Amino acid sequence: MHISQPPLTWCLLLGLLATTTTTSCSWPLPFDTDHSEPESIQLQTTRHLGLTPPLPANPTIWQDPNFGISLTRIPGGCFVMGENQGQPHNQPAHTVCLDEFWLAIHETTQSQWRQGMGSIPPQTVQHPTLPVENISWNEISSFISRLNQQSQARYRLPTEAEWEYACRELGQTLRYCGSQENPTPLAWFDRTVLTPQPVGTRQPNKLGLYDMNGNVWEWVADWYDENYYHHAPRHNPTGPEQGVAKVFRGGNILSELPFLRSTTRAQLWPERRNGLLGFRLAGKPP
Repeated sequence: MHISQPPLTWCLLLGLLATTTTTSCSWPLPFDTDHSEPESIQLQTTRHLGLTPPLPANPTIWQDPNFGISLTRIPGGCFVMGENQGQPHNQPAHTVCLDEFWLAIHETTQSQWRQGMGSIPPQTVQHPTLPVENISWNEISSFISRLNQQSQARYRLPTEAEWEYACRELGQTLRYCGSQENPTPLAWFDRTVLTPQPVGTRQPNKLGLYDMNGNVWEWVADWYDENYYHHAPRHNPTGPEQGVAKVFRGGNILSELPFLRSTTRAQLWPERRNGLLGFRLAGKPP
């Protein structure tokens, strides 16, 4: 796989503003010119297969006493991941089954990053309750190692499959994270604000997860492979064994609606930082 190296900040910004047709960036930007397969067809398929489990009536939440990170339990289940139209790297729709996992209800904040690392890189705006951004995937790995030395929980990044399953409220057929038509109550996006917002200031999805769409993009664990969905394992896929770029998901404050799609994938080299790109943690409580 070859990925060229354009000016990343400019290319990513162009992608976020949905102007990919005018940019010469050759790395895959997360913009779908076609909309997803008609939801009625996807919904009929999902219901026929009996895949999505019921939403939990009473979420189980554990809070780290040292770092204030709140994890919620995500029940395991099967769902139809991806789509059959749109960008080729989002295809095909395929069945994935996941074991139970735990996911942070918020994006990691600047305060939590500073507590773990001692300092933070330059931010769009500095404030303890804002999501940390402008951090590389490799730096997140170092942060997680430090957390795991100081916490009783075992932290990691969610896999791409786990992220999409949680975004879509246990794999329901939703165009956005927690919404079929209008993500505005749940997400900061489309330049309604021009700087990141404190975590948790929009409504959560039905799993109690905030900012799965918008605010800042979120790194996930997987290496990127544009053809991975064609041969991904059914149970607990973790992405390719190797690659040159890592996946991120969810859109940010500048993103237009196509970038907020629950199936939209984007990628960047793990050693590179980019503004408005952060993360949320997965983990296992003690």
